[in-house]
Amino acid sequence: MNRIMQGICAAILVALAAAAVAQNYPTKPIRLIMPNAPGSANDTLGRIVAIHMGEALGQQIVLDNRAGAGGLLGMEIGKNGAPDGYTLVAASTAAMSIAPHIYKKLPYDPLNDFEFISLYAATPNVLVVNPNMPARNMKEWLDWVKASGNSLNMASAGAGSQSHLTGVALLTDAGLQSTHVPYKGGGASVASVVGGESQWTITPAPAVMSLIKGGRLRALGQSLPQRTALLPDVPSIKETVPTFDYSGWNGLLAPKGTPKAILAKLRATVMEVANKPQLKEQFAAQGAQVVTNTPEEFRKFVRDEIQTTGKVVRAAELPRQSRHRRPRPLGHRAHTRRRQIGQDQNRRRLQPLGRKTQRIRAGNGRARGARPAGTARRPGNQGRDTYGAQRTASAGRRGGRQGR
Repeated sequence: MNRIMQGICAAILVALAAAAVAQNYPTKPIRLIMPNAPGSANDTLGRIVAIHMGEALGQQIVLDNRAGAGGLLGMEIGKNGAPDGYTLVAASTAAMSIAPHIYKKLPYDPLNDFEFISLYAATPNVLVVNPNMPARNMKEWLDWVKASGNSLNMASAGAGSQSHLTGVALLTDAGLQSTHVPYKGGGASVASVVGGESQWTITPAPAVMSLIKGGRLRALGQSLPQRTALLPDVPSIKETVPTFDYSGWNGLLAPKGTPKAILAKLRATVMEVANKPQLKEQFAAQGAQVVTNTPEEFRKFVRDEIQTTGKVVRAAELPRQSRHRRPRPLGHRAHTRRRQIGQDQNRRRLQPLGRKTQRIRAGNGRARGARPAGTARRPGNQGRDTYGAQRTASAGRRGGRQGR
C-alpha cells in the first residue's frame, strides 16, 4: 500500500513539475529548424508564423536554415534536437510525404520520430508560363502541349521535388507528355521560365506570386479543388482536369518526447496567431491559406499524403536514391582547412633541401628574406607564407614579362 501511495505521489509531483515548466515556457529564444533554403516557399511562410508566434509567446523564434538533400538534413537535425520545447521543425510536403518514396533509407521516420503540433498553411501549386507563350488559359495550354508532343520543357526544382511530382501528376491525369528539365532549386526553375529557357512549370504559389503580379509570368491554373480568393482570376485546374488534386502544405513539429504541456501551449499559440487578420493577409500575399488541425488529424493527414504521393512517384519512375551524407558539424570547413595547412607544413619540412639552400647553410649564410636560425614562426600566420610566396612569384613573372 505504501508503494502504491509513493507511486501516486511521484506521478503527481511529475505532473505538477511539468505544468510549472509549461507555465513558465518559454524562458529563452526558440530555434525553428527550416529544412529549406532562404526564400523557398516553406521558409517564407515559416518566417511569417515564427514572427507572430514569437510575439504571442514573448520570446523570439529564430529560424535555422538547414537545407540539403530535399530537406532530409534539416529533418534529421530536428529529430535529434533536445525535446525541451526549444527546438521546433517546419515540416512540408517534400521532406514528409515525398522523401519516403525517393530515398532507400531515411535518417528519420516521418510518422514516429516527431511530435505533431498542427498544420498552419496549405499552398496551391500554380501552373505558370512565360507571357510570350501562346497559352492564355487551361484549355489552350492542354491543346498547346498536346500539339507540341514532347518538345516543350517542364522546369522543376529537381528530380523528386514538389514541382516535379506536381507536373508529373498533371501530365498523367491529362494524358500528355513534356520534357522534364530539373534545376537546382525552385528559384532557378522559375527563372528559366521567366527567361524562356523552359516553357512552363507548376510550382508552390509563394515562389511565383510576385512574378505573377509583376506580369513576368502568366498563371493559368492552381491546384486547390476549388477557386480561391488568393488567386481570384486563376481557375482551379480541377475544372479542366477533373482527376487532378495535388497541393502543398506546411506544419509544425517537435522532437519526439517533448512534454505534452509544452506541445499543448505551442498548438494553442498556433491557433491564436492563425486567427490574426495580419497573418492571413501576409499568407494571402504569398498565395497560401491558413489551415489548422489537431495533432491526431495532422498525423493522419501525413499518413494519407505518403500513400497518395507514392502513386505519383511511381508514375514518375524515379529510382530510389542512396542515403544522403550526414550533416557536418559547424566549423567543419575551417577545421579541415587548418588540418590541410598543417599537412602542407609537415610536407615542406620533410622535403629534401635544395642545392642553393645547402650551399647557403654550408657557408653559414642566409638567403635574403629567410627566417633567422632559431626563430619560430609566429602563431596565426599559418598559410600566409604560401599565399605571399605565390603572389610574389606571380608579380615577379609579370614584372619579367613587362621588362621584356
